[in-house]
Amino acid sequence: MREDRAAFVEFFGGDELVLAPAEAEDLLRAYYRHRRQAAVAAQPRRARRHRLPGPDLASFAFPRELADSDTIGVIYDQVDGLNFYADYGMLRDLFADPTRTGRSRRQGSATV
Repeated sequence: MREDRAAFVEFFGGDELVLAPAEAEDLLRAYYRHRRQAAVAAQPRRARRHRLPGPDLASFAFPRELADSDTIGVIYDQVDGLNFYADYGMLRDLFADPTRTGRSRRQGSATV
């Protein structure tokens, strides 16, 4: 997993992406095509012909609950691996600007 995560970070420039579902699918297809091509190139020439699939063999598509969301968070965590989160852009925006919740800072805090 460590090697694949490093390849993911190199390909995408980071371990966290926030994209529209169609764009995420396209980019993940490109990433997996890139990884397959690298794996094929690393094999001896005679092994390439007999045992390895062609570069366009597999496809990638999100399940409906992800495909129907506004954004998808794609995070390649060092421990948990590759994860996908529906509407992650909204959640990330809330953490970046807590005033977007419509609540004042005092409403969200408890006093004892």
